[in-house]
Amino acid sequence: MNTLKEYGVTPEQATKLCELAIKATENAHAIYSKFFVGCAILTASGKIITAANVENVSYGGSICAERSAIVKLKSEGNEQIKAIAVHIKFPGYNLYPIPCGMCRQVLVEFGYFPIICCKSPSSYIVKSVSSLVPYVFRYLTYPEHIFSPDPSNITEVIDSAEYWLQMDPDPKTRQEVESWLVHDDYASMRKYLCKRVDFGTAGLRGQMGAGYSRMNFLVVQQTAQVISLLTF
Repeated sequence: MNTLKEYGVTPEQATKLCELAIKATENAHAIYSKFFVGCAILTASGKIITAANVENVSYGGSICAERSAIVKLKSEGNEQIKAIAVHIKFPGYNLYPIPCGMCRQVLVEFGYFPIICCKSPSSYIVKSVSSLVPYVFRYLTYPEHIFSPDPSNITEVIDSAEYWLQMDPDPKTRQEVESWLVHDDYASMRKYLCKRVDFGTAGLRGQMGAGYSRMNFLVVQQTAQVISLLTF
């Protein structure tokens, strides 16, 4: 799981993104932390956006490379993200760079894609957005083209379904679902999802009230589209 192939990203593209993320560190304004961070985003159209962290003497005014890249990307057009690479340049730092909590929250706003955490163009690890933010805070009615789960990646499907599952009115059921998530019991999860999907809009409205039914049914619809494609 969490491989580039699942997202349609080639090793060559990953290498290129790492190279550009490393080069982007040269433009970082990091005179306070000395953490020079670079980021490169590959869009669905093949466009690549690069950015670096920009610090400020008033620390709250600083912005990480990942968020800087997102702002740059979205201000130049509403392109969908296909992959993102991150690199940190700091004396003695030899870890794979994982985005901070604030950056993770911003990244998950824009869908499911691989995060390539690179030490060098040939040394990197790949993380999915949902693996870094398992219980994400997100509005439930964003456009389907952004949040439709990838049927080849169980993590993405479970992540998409969780928003609805957490709204289940039965505390005992919520506890069971939590247990399945912890123990990767996908067979039980699949049964539960299929059962819930069968309720349809009327069932949701009756169980959760009109206020919740619409936004939750959208998630159920997405889940239903991919359940039949999964094998456990």
